[in-house]
This record gives sequence, C-alpha cells and structure tokens, in this order.
Amino acid sequence: MDVTPEYSTLPEEGVEFVTRFLPHAKFIYLVRHPVDRAISQLKMNITRAKRKPATLADWMTEIEDPVLLDRGNYVEFMPRWNAKLGPQRLLYLPFGAISRTPLDVMRRVESFLGLPPHEYNNLRDKVFAGNAQLSVPDEARAALRAKLEPQFEFLEAAFDKSFNDLLR
Repeated sequence: MDVTPEYSTLPEEGVEFVTRFLPHAKFIYLVRHPVDRAISQLKMNITRAKRKPATLADWMTEIEDPVLLDRGNYVEFMPRWNAKLGPQRLLYLPFGAISRTPLDVMRRVESFLGLPPHEYNNLRDKVFAGNAQLSVPDEARAALRAKLEPQFEFLEAAFDKSFNDLLR
C-alpha cells in the first residue's frame, strides 16, 4: 500500500500504465474540500521553505503558486481515473469522514478491499497536524475559493449532497 495525493495528478499515460501494470490493484481516492486542500498545501510549502508571510500582500502572493491548485484539481484528474477504473477498483471517500466517522471509513475500506473487520486503536488520533501558527487571512481564503469554483461545481455534479457535506 502507498499513500499520497500526488498519484491523483498522474497524466493520462501514467494512469493507463498504472492500471495495466497493476491489473488487480484497487485505488482509494480521498476527496477533500478544495479550499482546505489548497490551504493544507500552502501551509506545508510555507513551513518547508521557512517563509513567514507578514502582510495580506504577502499572503496574496503565496496563493498564486499553481501547486496549490494542482492536487485538488478534481475536474481534470477524476475523469482520467474514472475512464480506466470502475467502482470495483476505485473507491471515492470524502476526507471529512475520516475525522467524523473513522470506524465507518475503515469498514468501507475493508469491504472495498475484501478484508475482514479489524479492531483499531486510536482512530481519532491525528497523524499529522498542519502548522497551527499559520493563519491564512480571510481575504486569501476568499480568493482561493474564487479560483477553485470550478472544482466545487464539478464535485456537486459528481457526488451527492451527503458526500459533499463530508468533504471537510
């Protein structure tokens, strides 16, 4: 098993290769609220680069990084995976369900993978917490939301309301 949101960004040839190379593999695609996804990436980038945006202008410059929009580009990436995999091999899960109903998420994963139920400890523990010292200004969040509007439209068309309500 391997986990990273970067796999979702594979080009069409990459998805074709992976699905042919691993003909029996199953894939789980966590779908996160687009703004939350972008802000998570933003905080990680800033922390790793040891930058400290001090002004709103600094933050507005930070949100221009195209990498912020890449891993949450559901409009482009989901159709690639859907074209190669059916629901027997591709499971979409809303990210927010992990914290709200972690055992239900694990039961869905077990069922999808054909695994027996397992007894889990510490399902509510955070594995990685983002940099809580970084607080993205509301204006920057709003600007990200505007940039990501096509993603929200796509997700509303692709999934039902109960799925979308669990994105965060």
